[in-house]
Amino acid sequence: MKRDSAVASIIGLTVLIAAAITGPILVPFEFEMTEEIQNAKVVAITAKKTVDNTGTYLVLTNHGGKDTASIASFHVSVAPSICDETNLINGQLKGLTKRVNSIGKCTLSPGDERITVKVLGEFTDGTKQLLLDTTFR
Repeated sequence: MKRDSAVASIIGLTVLIAAAITGPILVPFEFEMTEEIQNAKVVAITAKKTVDNTGTYLVLTNHGGKDTASIASFHVSVAPSICDETNLINGQLKGLTKRVNSIGKCTLSPGDERITVKVLGEFTDGTKQLLLDTTFR
């Protein structure tokens, strides 16, 4: 008899562990909680700080991605530096479009050693996603 009760305890413990492992995986599907999960958009944006004898420039390039066609706009912020106002107007960098290999370029203020560049993409479905967040020293 003692053997039977030990087997029952092991089986019970195994079922309990299996329920604990599979429960969190199955519950969201049971209660239809998967609708809130959003897929990340794929768009590759790079930034480069270049210096030559005429000044210091920030160059942003759109390298494309599977969601490039659904870009509505880019919003670019540069801190603490200020890009020249002829190329960066209300967060829109002239030349940077949803076209693959498009390039936006602006002149940075003199003396800015460390700058942070952020590019926020707004998509045609209304979603927004941070596409680039980088710091130059």
